[in-house]
Amino acid sequence: MKSDWWSNFIDLQSSQDIEIKRQKLVLYFSSYIGGGILFLFYLQHIASQDSLLTCILLASSLVVLSNAVISHFHPYFGVSCYITGLGVVGLILGLVFTGGHQNTALYWLYPFPLVYFILFDYRKGLVANLLIFSAILFLLYQPDWILAEYQPAEKSRFIASYLVTIFLSFVAEYFRFHSHQELSSINYQRQKQANTDPLTQLPNRRFLDSVFFIGADREPKHYFPMVVVMADIDFFKRVNDTYGHDTGDHVLKHVASLLKSSLRGFDVVARIGGEEFLILLPQTMLVDGISVAEKIRIECQNTPFNQFDNLQQVYIDLTVSFGVAEASSAEQLNNAIMAADSKLYLAKEQGRNQVQG
Repeated sequence: MKSDWWSNFIDLQSSQDIEIKRQKLVLYFSSYIGGGILFLFYLQHIASQDSLLTCILLASSLVVLSNAVISHFHPYFGVSCYITGLGVVGLILGLVFTGGHQNTALYWLYPFPLVYFILFDYRKGLVANLLIFSAILFLLYQPDWILAEYQPAEKSRFIASYLVTIFLSFVAEYFRFHSHQELSSINYQRQKQANTDPLTQLPNRRFLDSVFFIGADREPKHYFPMVVVMADIDFFKRVNDTYGHDTGDHVLKHVASLLKSSLRGFDVVARIGGEEFLILLPQTMLVDGISVAEKIRIECQNTPFNQFDNLQQVYIDLTVSFGVAEASSAEQLNNAIMAADSKLYLAKEQGRNQVQG
């Protein structure tokens, strides 16, 4: 169970899907375009005497292109990102080692920091970029270990400008990430507000229709068999007539709290009418649902409403009637709700403060 009850039902999957789509577009664009360019460079260098650079260009292009193609056919997109990242590392270090075409390798490295920040999050991207930068720095100042020859001024200016590129890429991705998080949070809060009864803070009818029933239809194995319980406060009109609607509102909140506290974290209790509540117990058999309803009935009977109102103590004995039915599939939900409603009326007719199942 998640820490926030609402997040068990209302999530940000759409926002997550958008983020994954963005990463995929970056991966495909950079892989197909970049891999294609590398392959063209390879073709240009086939006739050259620099066989090492030719092999690096071919290997890098094949890794990047084949990984992008294969990623369309498996669900492990994160693995594809890491493979691309490793392929680019090999290309970067290979270019620095050989010097590239006419010693121009350093000029081709500037786009890569941004790619790492986009393929991964800003934290992992920063770590990856700093590790790569450290490896580049090591190679630049170990001239005996590499084939390329870089001038001191060339190395110092590259180091400064490459660090600036990493820093600016980090800042851009950091604020983009947090802006995305804020928008997702706003979207979540708006969904929560739209699906909440303002008085009791319980889910409302809209939540049932637009969230819960849709989820039950999409993933029935997580919901069924399901027990449906209709609950109604006995003689609630008498409370309003005797004590006023303000006290009646407090009574509703009192009962709503009792109902909610008696349920599991993935159960649902929604206010669907004035004093009427709908309780949904996923993965529950009818006999167990009746026991839960009986437990709640006793809890309500033993917990009267008791508070001060206008400097006077208001004490009200409360009882609740229940109707219980079971649904084994999403197609049976509406019928189960109607059946539970019929059982509720039967409980009312036979004296109230009882469970009919």
